[in-house]
Amino acid sequence: MKPFLDSVKSFLVRFVKKDFLSKLTAVFLALIIWTYVAVQQDTDNFQVIRDIPVVLRNLSEDYAVMNESDLYVSVRISGRRSVIKNIKTSDILVEADMNNRGEGVSTVPVIVTVPDTVTLASVQPATVEVKLDTVISKNFPIEVVTTGQVAQGTTMSTGYTVVPGEVVVTGPKSTIESIEKAAVYVNIEERDTSFTTTVPIQFYNKNDKLIEDAQLKYNPNFAEVQIVIGKTATLSVHPAIKGKPAEGYSIISATVEPATVGVIQTGRNGTVQNISTEEIDITDLNTSLEKTVKLNVPTGYELANKDNGNVTVKVVIDRIGTKEFRIDTGNISLIGINQNQLRFMDDTLTFTVKGAQTILDGITEESLAPTLDISDLPANTDGSSVYEKALKVTLPEGAEVVGGGPTVRFELTEENG
Repeated sequence: MKPFLDSVKSFLVRFVKKDFLSKLTAVFLALIIWTYVAVQQDTDNFQVIRDIPVVLRNLSEDYAVMNESDLYVSVRISGRRSVIKNIKTSDILVEADMNNRGEGVSTVPVIVTVPDTVTLASVQPATVEVKLDTVISKNFPIEVVTTGQVAQGTTMSTGYTVVPGEVVVTGPKSTIESIEKAAVYVNIEERDTSFTTTVPIQFYNKNDKLIEDAQLKYNPNFAEVQIVIGKTATLSVHPAIKGKPAEGYSIISATVEPATVGVIQTGRNGTVQNISTEEIDITDLNTSLEKTVKLNVPTGYELANKDNGNVTVKVVIDRIGTKEFRIDTGNISLIGINQNQLRFMDDTLTFTVKGAQTILDGITEESLAPTLDISDLPANTDGSSVYEKALKVTLPEGAEVVGGGPTVRFELTEENG
């Protein structure tokens, strides 16, 4: 084995020593040629960088860009292959100067900045069409839209408490003008009690389609909604009259429109039969009054329709007067005796009625309906056959007989005996 190794070693020594200078020169020339070829292959290479966003400079805050998705270009660069293969979209800046550009479509040239290690060959397109719209603001009331049905046996109020009640929206004019409503959606499925919830504010066009535009700015983004749910009841409305009319005047009537309102019982404070209005002061008035007032909703109740929170109260006030009436005793209706069983001592009766003038003007002898009831007539203690008894007359509310009421004198005939 050793003779073989010695033989190989001797060969290698002779090979290196023989023509060493020539061999060294050949190796050096080979290195130069390899380097030249490598350098030649790493120059004059091109690459296209696509979908580079255009940055808009000097854009006024009074305008919004309506076609940002169209503002992209492709850039062709040249340079060494080892360099350009590492160039990314973010390494290239494409700008467009929007100074003095207004609403509408503007054709704007682009300015491209590339890294110092590469050269810009071309940009496509060299200009971009930028569509601008004026930025405006508008107030919208917030509408509550409910979905689902409340639990059986309960009702939901048609009015809602929304905070805030309206929202200010800022954005492109064309988008703002397409908004038909601002709304919040609340699910009431199987709800049986009142509740409060916070829900996002959304915008819809006239076709009730959701408008989604990132350029719409509004604050807050959410609204708090209170929904009233409970059992229903109908309450009579009672006008709360304060004070008295001027001297010599009287209240003829006090009416409320509507006379009843629907309510929802939200608490456990017992049952009420009526609901009063705010006080209506008629102190020293000598004319009628019509006034719209709020309702004083009892604790534990809410109006079923919050639009009915106001009612109209009409108070009719008239001058107090007197009027004399004459009744033919032959027209008196009898109770407990026949007409031929008594004889009136007087052919007519005269008495005075006090009340508002309009009431007095409406009273007639027929409406008085005079009636004499002698079904419980006691015997006179003095043995006289002549009796005197109060006559019953029918008077409208607000009228009264002066002096306590008319009396009639009569005598029972022998036929009654």
